[in-house]
Amino acid sequence: MPFDQSTNLNFLWLELTNTCNLECTHCYAGSSPSERDAAPLSLAEYNSILEDAMENGCNAVQFIGGEPTLNRHLPELIAAAYTKGFAFIEVYTNLVRLTDEQISHYRRYGVRLATSVYGVSAAVHDDVTTRAGSFVRTVGNIQKALKAGLEVRASVIRMETNLSEATETVDWLKSLGVENVGLDDARAFGRAQAKKPCDMGELCGECAGGTICVAPNGQVSPCIMSKAWSVGNVRSRALGEIALKAIRAEIRQKVDDRMGGCQPTSQNPCGPDSGGSCRPCSPNGHCGPNSCAPK
Repeated sequence: MPFDQSTNLNFLWLELTNTCNLECTHCYAGSSPSERDAAPLSLAEYNSILEDAMENGCNAVQFIGGEPTLNRHLPELIAAAYTKGFAFIEVYTNLVRLTDEQISHYRRYGVRLATSVYGVSAAVHDDVTTRAGSFVRTVGNIQKALKAGLEVRASVIRMETNLSEATETVDWLKSLGVENVGLDDARAFGRAQAKKPCDMGELCGECAGGTICVAPNGQVSPCIMSKAWSVGNVRSRALGEIALKAIRAEIRQKVDDRMGGCQPTSQNPCGPDSGGSCRPCSPNGHCGPNSCAPK
């Protein structure tokens, strides 16, 4: 079915699980080791989503979670995305674990890796992830991936815990050889919501364009951060039949209201920071706390 939208579909997030081996204090999805997926999508259903996305012009997919490597179907889904012709395939992983088998698979299918690092010290990073030893393992696996020739990008998410180290962390990651490093602020979703009602204005606005997210239970939303405004489920309607035009328009208006006259430009598409000053996007030019969508 043709995609019933005001813009083409150009980026797909597939959330493979809400389970994660970390429990980050700001996690938009509220993921943790104890989180379990209710009625998760099957491999066949994920394959159908990939096919539907391709039929509607999408050639970029990111596998995310939770921790996507905890879904046993990830290798098969990567191979399927490659076979179907996706030009951009990325796995957003905490890189706590990276095996030689995974590296071989990623290299075979041209997979890019993305991760998050929260400080230049284990004390700060592990305070955010709430798991001792995560810093050493993630940084070690970043270096391992780079040595293997994989393309790796990283995001640094600013919050009270790591504010003093955030900018330094960007520079430090670049010194390790990570050329693409994004810097953004935590947004009030999931555990970062602090018991406030979900505010659509917290979104970056990128999802007012051609992005779409499918959760582990099949729920569809404009992006990974906008799950509070789900617009359907792939189990009841094909991806191309799920209308996003109205919710995209609403997101665009709410984000415009938040920007308060600070109009985005090609150099500064993300609008103002919490103090009302125009802030640039991450250096790679993407909006969003995880800087997911490729340009």
